[in-house]
Amino acid sequence: MVRHPLQGVDFDVRKRYVAAVVDAATTSFQEHLSRLVELSGEVSPLHVLAILATYSLMSSVDDAQHTGKGASQFGRVHQGHVEYMQALLLRHEWVRRDPPSPDVMQEVFDRLPALFEAYGRMRAPTGAEGFGDEASRKEELATEAVQEFLRSHTAVVRNWGYFAAVKRIAGEVLGSADAEFKAAYGLTLTQVVGLFEHLVRRLEDRVNDFRKRMFEVFRAGSPHAMGRELVKQFADVRGVTELHDHLSTAGMKPEEGKFHVLIALEGLLPSYLLFDAETIAHELGLDSAATASLLKRLSLSFGALHESPPDSLLLNNPIWLQPLIEMADGVFFSALPQTLMSFVFPIVERLAQPLVALRERLQHARALYLESATEGLLRTAFPGCELVRGYKWAEGDRQYESDLALRYDATILLIESKSGGVSWPALRGAPQRMVRHIQELLVAPSDQSARLAERLKEAIAGTPGPVADFPLPLEDVRAISRISVTLHDFATVQSIPYLLVEAGLIKSEHRLAPCMTLADLEVVVDILDTPYLRMHYLRRRAELLTTAVTFGDELDSLGMYLDTGFNIGGAEVGTQQLMMVGYSARLDRYYTHVDEGVAARKPRVNITPWTRALCNQLMERATVGWYEMAHALLSLDLKDQQHIERELRARMKWMRTGKPAKNGLDSVVLEPPAHRRVALVFQMRTPDDRRPARDSAGDLASHAFEAAHVDLCVVLAFRADVEDLSYRSASLMFRTDRPVEVRTFL
Repeated sequence: MVRHPLQGVDFDVRKRYVAAVVDAATTSFQEHLSRLVELSGEVSPLHVLAILATYSLMSSVDDAQHTGKGASQFGRVHQGHVEYMQALLLRHEWVRRDPPSPDVMQEVFDRLPALFEAYGRMRAPTGAEGFGDEASRKEELATEAVQEFLRSHTAVVRNWGYFAAVKRIAGEVLGSADAEFKAAYGLTLTQVVGLFEHLVRRLEDRVNDFRKRMFEVFRAGSPHAMGRELVKQFADVRGVTELHDHLSTAGMKPEEGKFHVLIALEGLLPSYLLFDAETIAHELGLDSAATASLLKRLSLSFGALHESPPDSLLLNNPIWLQPLIEMADGVFFSALPQTLMSFVFPIVERLAQPLVALRERLQHARALYLESATEGLLRTAFPGCELVRGYKWAEGDRQYESDLALRYDATILLIESKSGGVSWPALRGAPQRMVRHIQELLVAPSDQSARLAERLKEAIAGTPGPVADFPLPLEDVRAISRISVTLHDFATVQSIPYLLVEAGLIKSEHRLAPCMTLADLEVVVDILDTPYLRMHYLRRRAELLTTAVTFGDELDSLGMYLDTGFNIGGAEVGTQQLMMVGYSARLDRYYTHVDEGVAARKPRVNITPWTRALCNQLMERATVGWYEMAHALLSLDLKDQQHIERELRARMKWMRTGKPAKNGLDSVVLEPPAHRRVALVFQMRTPDDRRPARDSAGDLASHAFEAAHVDLCVVLAFRADVEDLSYRSASLMFRTDRPVEVRTFL
């Protein structure tokens, strides 16, 4: 963790600083925009798009460098940047031009990300001068921050799920409307999703084949040898003989030869991105006329966007719904087939817009799928759990329904699912739409589960109420936790609840529940390989949601959890703002490798093998309430886990000689920080110690309860003659000198 450079700086100073940043960014934005607009009318559009896409959106060039700056320069250009450049190019009519020079291409590579960075900085919230009191100004700033968060995400971010999950979820959701879609368009939606994937894989295969042959040329060594290999690998390319002769020029250095080859071969790239509808239909066994018609609906022609102001294309880009370029009747160019999968749901919604029956069918399919898929996922995540779906209860004249409720050990998890989509105006930060979607997708489902949790809390306490017929057993329940699951991503705004609360956009008497997409929940279940880790993550997410100030999406949170277990000290309840953006990098690499069929080691939680072994032992014995003890163990940071194991092994070594514990200390008491209430005690006992475990545990817990903030205590006893440090007895104690809440309600 590092301190933000502006932390602690006077508010007025920070405000002037931000204003200066906005001014500088506005100037920079206008400069980059003007130059990119100018270039878009001067360059060969197909070459620019082909080079941008293949160098920045596919694997990096290694041996060959497009410029002297290295392949890392291309990594700054993302899918949203290429989509924007394509829109600028489509503002002009088609003109055949020579490939751009390396200097021009480098300028495009540099200016595109710089444009988007300047756009984000120039829209930084500054607050209205003299607007109301301090609280009102703070709320206004937070509202602006949420709007700009949405706009920045909409402009650039595309990954609402990893590719395999996007393909599968889209296919499963849309497949139920196959018949209706085929009646209108001649293809099923299952075939449409398959078509989208085929275009992505086809481009990858073709470009990888091109790159493989190009590298063979580079590996030949001398320029003369490169010339011979060039003729072998690209014999059918016009002008290859002349280039071969040029490479035989006396005195040419290898790096110079590579440069000439690279520039020449870049001229071929657009041909790899061209395809015709008839060929695609044949490859997939589809109706050729229907395929051509659909591809035409998904494409734009050069000049189609001539009336679109360049700056408006940043947040309202037609490329998102029509990423193909129609070059001639039935012939298309695609530098961005992945955009089809990124926006698969909005694209299908656009196609379904004129057809009422199809729209209704898709809306019903989304809701049914989300509930069913969430149920199946949770049954996999928590084997043997008790789960009920669609529980209804009445309160006064109001009827309520819970989507899913699950009991695993002594924890009840309440799950609400929302399949509604997010409108384009909301994603562009339109205030009314933004507030409406926050209410519908975040607040309403959270309130629904919170309402049921309150009634269950009353029922557990013995108060008669409307949930007396709750179908899951409430005996010995130790915790109630909640999550909300959505099908669509709301620009990850669900991951910044603190900012939403500051902006006054979340108005509820209930505590907010964590909200995550189905795709992200699938990753959580996949990466966290045991039920107790999954439950620990979900409960800790609920605990930290409204106490820790974090910025980052769900997978950034998961990345931090893998490192820390969310054991982040005072930051759990402090005012520090934790910027977690980018913490998902390990997950991104892992799933990218999996998608490419490359063996990769799955990221794991950073806990000691001994802690994992203790949790496994608790799970195997499965005494009611075992998970609460596992939860306490997992809530220790890594250093504490290591320290306790060292201390116990030292005591074990001493006591195995037959000597009593040094100074009579056979136990390690770990007092929690002030914001937690569960202590842990670890006791080492000799084999001949016959004291009843319960009495011994009670004595040990009494020492932990000397700390006023400790309400509960987990006591684990070990035998000095058991080498693997498996526990002999485990107890969960709570203090009796004052009333305490022995359950956790989140």
